[in-house]
Amino acid sequence: MADPTATTATAGKSCSPDRIPGLDGLRALAALGVTIGHSTKMPGFPGPAALVEAVDIWRGLSVPLFFVLSGFLITALMVGEEHGNGSVSLPRFYARRALRILPASLVFLLGMAVVNRLAGLHVRGMDFLAAGFWFRNLYDHPWSMTGVDAYAKIRHYTAHFWSLSVEEHFYLVWPALFVWLGRGKRFGPLLALLAILPVWRVCNMYRFGVGGMNHWRTDLIADYILCGALLAVARDRWGMERIRTWVGWAGLPCLGLLLALELVGIHGPSTGPVWRVLTVTRISVECLGLVCVVAWAAAGGGSRLHRALEHPVLRWLGQISFSLYLWQQPFSGELLPAVFQTFPWNLGWSLAAATTSHYLVERPFLRMRSRFRHAAAPAETSVAQ
Repeated sequence: MADPTATTATAGKSCSPDRIPGLDGLRALAALGVTIGHSTKMPGFPGPAALVEAVDIWRGLSVPLFFVLSGFLITALMVGEEHGNGSVSLPRFYARRALRILPASLVFLLGMAVVNRLAGLHVRGMDFLAAGFWFRNLYDHPWSMTGVDAYAKIRHYTAHFWSLSVEEHFYLVWPALFVWLGRGKRFGPLLALLAILPVWRVCNMYRFGVGGMNHWRTDLIADYILCGALLAVARDRWGMERIRTWVGWAGLPCLGLLLALELVGIHGPSTGPVWRVLTVTRISVECLGLVCVVAWAAAGGGSRLHRALEHPVLRWLGQISFSLYLWQQPFSGELLPAVFQTFPWNLGWSLAAATTSHYLVERPFLRMRSRFRHAAAPAETSVAQ
């Protein structure tokens, strides 16, 4: 398989390859961050405060990393199709997305509906409806998921669909904009949107207050996915070699600032001007840091860290990461029998359910996507989020 970074370095531009080395490893780290992060409140999790704090930071960055990867990979696929065929077929794109996302998601929701009935979890029908129709981030104010009331424990079982809803909203809008803007005219509008979104968050903060904002609303959290899309557009426009140079001097300062903000978020005040400034700036800083991480991984280079991301176990976990993200949720709740939610057994149950879902549900439908791919378009086997 051709090395995508070699193509970039020689040609100055890059079509989306069949597979970008290192990104499966990043997806694995993101999925593990969510899975282990949700386990910190489970019985049996080792209790040193420093360990819990480190895992909380890992978990807090995992979904944003998923978002950046999703924006980058989906845009890279469309760039590749455009280079190979001269245009992007929106009907084929949406057919591939449906085959990628819907089967595993619907099987999970059906499975949870059965568990809900048998175990008497009392998950509301509206929770399932909001998850199945991709408005879980807009329904039942996700910010209240941190509450301690009885329903907070019930809503947990579909709460993770908030992030999938954000991604689906992106899939509905961005491909059409990608086609409408045309080749060579996408970088500026994306950059303008990324400049406007922090200002929009400030307006919402003053209108609703920090506690009254729905922080999972798509328009308030779209920066991550748009940053990934911007990276793919920049990769096509300037080539990976130049981006590697930019990351070389900007990466460490961005990551240092990112870590500092995460620590302030954990130890700092939860009200007052510091909290308001942090709320507005945190997403932008996280975007810069995570884009540097994704760009570094996509650029390759053969370092020990790059080789570690290509470890067969991490690659495999990256390939099942979607199912793992879906199925870790019920095993980090508080209403199932203890055998299913005690650490580390809950990790084993999550992995078993995810493996079953990937091979019995995802794989058959992934093979069907070839019917909706142009002959010259790149394969999506490993890069589709």
